[in-house]
Amino acid sequence: MKTILCFGDSNTYGVNPSGGRHRWNIRWPGRLQALLGAEYEVIEEGYCGRTTVWEDPTAPGRCGIKALPGILENDGIPDLAILALGTNDCKRYFQAKPADIAAGMGRLCHLIRETASDAGTPSPAILLLSPVHILEGIEHSPYDGFAPDAPAKSRALAPLYEKLAARENCLFFDAAGIAQASPIDKLHMEKEAHLAIAQGLLPLIQRTLERI
Repeated sequence: MKTILCFGDSNTYGVNPSGGRHRWNIRWPGRLQALLGAEYEVIEEGYCGRTTVWEDPTAPGRCGIKALPGILENDGIPDLAILALGTNDCKRYFQAKPADIAAGMGRLCHLIRETASDAGTPSPAILLLSPVHILEGIEHSPYDGFAPDAPAKSRALAPLYEKLAARENCLFFDAAGIAQASPIDKLHMEKEAHLAIAQGLLPLIQRTLERI
Protein backbone atom coordinates (compact mmCIF):
# COMPACT_ATOMS: atom_id res chain seq x y z
CA MET A 1 0.00 0.00 0.00
CA LYS A 2 1.35 3.42 -0.99
CA THR A 3 0.89 6.18 1.58
CA ILE A 4 0.20 9.85 0.85
CA LEU A 5 0.44 12.51 3.55
CA CYS A 6 -1.68 15.64 2.95
CA PHE A 7 -0.17 18.27 5.26
CA GLY A 8 -2.13 21.49 5.02
CA ASP A 9 -4.33 24.15 6.54
CA SER A 10 -8.08 24.79 6.69
CA ASN A 11 -8.54 24.05 2.99
CA THR A 12 -7.13 20.58 3.66
CA TYR A 13 -9.17 20.30 6.85
CA GLY A 14 -12.20 21.20 4.73
CA VAL A 15 -13.77 24.32 6.22
CA ASN A 16 -17.09 24.96 4.49
CA PRO A 17 -17.47 28.63 3.45
CA SER A 18 -21.11 28.45 4.53
CA GLY A 19 -20.18 27.14 7.97
CA GLY A 20 -18.94 23.95 9.57
CA ARG A 21 -16.77 21.39 7.82
CA HIS A 22 -17.21 19.50 4.57
CA ARG A 23 -17.71 15.75 5.01
CA TRP A 24 -14.73 13.43 4.52
CA ASN A 25 -15.92 12.34 1.08
CA ILE A 26 -16.17 15.99 -0.03
CA ARG A 27 -12.73 17.19 1.13
CA TRP A 28 -9.97 16.87 -1.45
CA PRO A 29 -7.94 14.27 0.51
CA GLY A 30 -11.07 12.12 0.89
CA ARG A 31 -11.94 12.59 -2.76
CA LEU A 32 -8.39 11.58 -3.63
CA GLN A 33 -8.69 8.43 -1.52
CA ALA A 34 -11.88 7.45 -3.32
CA LEU A 35 -10.29 8.05 -6.73
CA LEU A 36 -7.08 6.17 -5.92
CA GLY A 37 -8.71 3.17 -4.30
CA ALA A 38 -7.69 0.66 -1.67
CA GLU A 39 -4.10 0.27 -2.86
CA TYR A 40 -3.37 3.73 -1.46
CA GLU A 41 -3.73 5.26 2.00
CA VAL A 42 -4.35 9.01 2.08
CA ILE A 43 -3.46 10.51 5.46
CA GLU A 44 -5.33 13.76 6.05
CA GLU A 45 -3.45 16.22 8.27
CA GLY A 46 -5.18 19.56 7.79
CA TYR A 47 -5.28 22.09 10.61
CA CYS A 48 -7.01 25.46 10.57
CA GLY A 49 -4.62 28.42 10.62
CA ARG A 50 -1.50 26.33 9.96
CA THR A 51 1.49 28.19 8.52
CA THR A 52 4.77 26.97 7.07
CA VAL A 53 7.15 28.23 9.78
CA TRP A 54 5.42 31.09 11.61
CA GLU A 55 4.06 31.12 15.15
CA ASP A 56 0.63 32.76 15.15
CA PRO A 57 0.49 35.26 18.04
CA THR A 58 -3.29 34.86 18.30
CA ALA A 59 -3.57 31.07 17.97
CA PRO A 60 -0.77 28.83 19.31
CA GLY A 61 0.10 25.52 17.70
CA ARG A 62 -0.27 26.57 14.08
CA CYS A 63 3.41 26.45 13.12
CA GLY A 64 3.84 23.76 10.47
CA ILE A 65 7.53 23.12 10.94
CA LYS A 66 6.92 22.38 14.63
CA ALA A 67 3.93 20.12 13.99
CA LEU A 68 5.41 18.10 11.14
CA PRO A 69 8.00 16.03 13.09
CA GLY A 70 5.35 14.60 15.40
CA ILE A 71 3.09 13.77 12.46
CA LEU A 72 5.94 12.00 10.66
CA GLU A 73 6.77 10.08 13.82
CA ASN A 74 3.14 9.10 14.38
CA ASP A 75 2.16 8.27 10.80
CA GLY A 76 5.56 7.20 9.49
CA ILE A 77 7.45 8.45 6.46
CA PRO A 78 4.99 8.44 3.53
CA ASP A 79 5.69 7.51 -0.05
CA LEU A 80 4.45 10.97 -1.05
CA ALA A 81 4.14 14.12 1.07
CA ILE A 82 1.83 16.84 -0.25
CA LEU A 83 2.55 20.23 1.32
CA ALA A 84 -0.52 22.45 0.94
CA LEU A 85 0.38 25.61 2.84
CA GLY A 86 0.98 29.31 2.32
CA THR A 87 -2.42 30.94 2.70
CA ASN A 88 -2.11 31.75 6.40
CA ASP A 89 1.46 32.98 5.90
CA CYS A 90 -0.14 35.93 4.08
CA LYS A 91 -1.55 37.33 7.34
CA ARG A 92 -0.42 40.84 8.16
CA TYR A 93 1.29 40.15 11.48
CA PHE A 94 3.85 37.79 9.93
CA GLN A 95 4.97 40.56 7.55
CA ALA A 96 6.16 37.79 5.21
CA LYS A 97 6.93 38.49 1.58
CA PRO A 98 5.96 35.81 -0.97
CA ALA A 99 9.65 34.82 -1.21
CA ASP A 100 9.71 34.31 2.57
CA ILE A 101 6.68 32.03 2.34
CA ALA A 102 8.32 29.98 -0.40
CA ALA A 103 11.45 29.73 1.75
CA GLY A 104 9.27 28.33 4.54
CA MET A 105 8.04 25.64 2.18
CA GLY A 106 11.66 24.87 1.37
CA ARG A 107 12.41 24.34 5.06
CA LEU A 108 9.55 21.84 5.26
CA CYS A 109 11.00 19.93 2.31
CA HIS A 110 14.38 19.75 4.01
CA LEU A 111 12.80 18.63 7.28
CA ILE A 112 10.98 15.75 5.60
CA ARG A 113 14.15 14.54 3.90
CA GLU A 114 16.26 14.90 7.03
CA THR A 115 13.67 12.99 9.07
CA ALA A 116 13.62 10.17 6.51
CA SER A 117 17.40 10.03 6.49
CA ASP A 118 17.57 9.91 10.29
CA ALA A 119 15.01 7.08 10.29
CA GLY A 120 17.00 5.15 7.69
CA THR A 121 14.08 5.12 5.24
CA PRO A 122 13.95 6.27 1.62
CA SER A 123 13.20 9.93 1.11
CA PRO A 124 9.59 10.37 -0.02
CA ALA A 125 8.43 12.19 -3.10
CA ILE A 126 7.29 15.71 -2.18
CA LEU A 127 4.58 17.68 -3.94
CA LEU A 128 4.22 21.42 -3.41
CA LEU A 129 0.56 22.37 -3.75
CA SER A 130 0.24 26.09 -4.33
CA PRO A 131 -3.02 27.26 -2.73
CA VAL A 132 -6.11 28.80 -4.28
CA HIS A 133 -5.95 32.59 -4.30
CA ILE A 134 -7.30 34.66 -1.46
CA LEU A 135 -10.04 36.88 -2.89
CA GLU A 136 -10.25 40.66 -2.74
CA GLY A 137 -12.12 41.92 0.31
CA ILE A 138 -10.64 39.31 2.66
CA GLU A 139 -10.05 42.04 5.24
CA HIS A 140 -13.84 42.21 5.67
CA SER A 141 -14.27 38.45 6.11
CA PRO A 142 -14.85 36.75 9.49
CA TYR A 143 -11.20 35.64 9.54
CA ASP A 144 -8.90 37.98 11.42
CA GLY A 145 -5.36 38.74 10.39
CA PHE A 146 -5.71 39.35 6.66
CA ALA A 147 -4.92 42.80 5.27
CA PRO A 148 -5.87 44.11 1.80
CA ASP A 149 -2.48 42.98 0.41
CA ALA A 150 -3.14 39.27 1.19
CA PRO A 151 -4.73 38.47 -2.21
CA ALA A 152 -1.71 39.82 -4.10
CA LYS A 153 0.65 37.80 -1.89
CA SER A 154 -1.31 34.63 -2.52
CA ARG A 155 -1.25 35.21 -6.29
CA ALA A 156 2.55 35.52 -6.18
CA LEU A 157 3.11 32.11 -4.59
CA ALA A 158 2.65 29.73 -7.53
CA PRO A 159 5.65 30.82 -9.62
CA LEU A 160 7.85 30.83 -6.54
CA TYR A 161 6.69 27.36 -5.50
CA GLU A 162 7.27 26.12 -9.04
CA LYS A 163 10.86 27.41 -8.97
CA LEU A 164 11.37 25.88 -5.54
CA ALA A 165 10.04 22.54 -6.76
CA ALA A 166 12.46 22.55 -9.70
CA ARG A 167 15.38 23.44 -7.43
CA GLU A 168 14.51 20.84 -4.78
CA ASN A 169 13.47 18.08 -7.19
CA CYS A 170 9.86 18.17 -5.97
CA LEU A 171 6.57 17.92 -7.80
CA PHE A 172 4.43 21.02 -8.26
CA PHE A 173 0.71 21.62 -8.69
CA ASP A 174 -1.07 24.98 -8.84
CA ALA A 175 -4.50 24.58 -7.24
CA ALA A 176 -5.48 28.08 -8.37
CA GLY A 177 -5.23 26.93 -11.97
CA ILE A 178 -8.34 24.78 -11.59
CA ALA A 179 -10.09 25.93 -8.41
CA GLN A 180 -10.92 29.06 -6.47
CA ALA A 181 -11.97 30.25 -3.05
CA SER A 182 -15.63 30.91 -2.43
CA PRO A 183 -16.87 34.51 -2.66
CA ILE A 184 -18.76 33.84 0.57
CA ASP A 185 -15.69 34.07 2.80
CA LYS A 186 -12.91 34.81 0.23
CA LEU A 187 -10.77 32.00 1.64
CA HIS A 188 -12.26 28.51 1.67
CA MET A 189 -13.43 26.18 -1.06
CA GLU A 190 -16.80 24.83 -2.10
CA LYS A 191 -17.19 21.11 -2.83
CA GLU A 192 -16.63 21.59 -6.58
CA ALA A 193 -13.18 23.05 -5.93
CA HIS A 194 -12.22 20.13 -3.68
CA LEU A 195 -13.24 17.69 -6.41
CA ALA A 196 -11.32 19.63 -9.06
CA ILE A 197 -8.12 19.51 -7.01
CA ALA A 198 -8.43 15.79 -6.33
CA GLN A 199 -9.06 15.07 -10.00
CA GLY A 200 -6.20 17.33 -11.04
CA LEU A 201 -3.76 15.65 -8.65
CA LEU A 202 -4.78 12.11 -9.52
CA PRO A 203 -2.71 11.46 -12.68
CA LEU A 204 0.36 13.19 -11.26
CA ILE A 205 0.20 11.07 -8.11
CA GLN A 206 -0.41 7.85 -10.00
CA ARG A 207 2.54 8.45 -12.33
CA THR A 208 4.79 9.29 -9.42
CA LEU A 209 3.91 6.39 -7.13
CA GLU A 210 3.90 3.81 -9.90
CA ARG A 211 7.63 4.43 -10.21
CA ILE A 212 8.30 3.82 -6.52
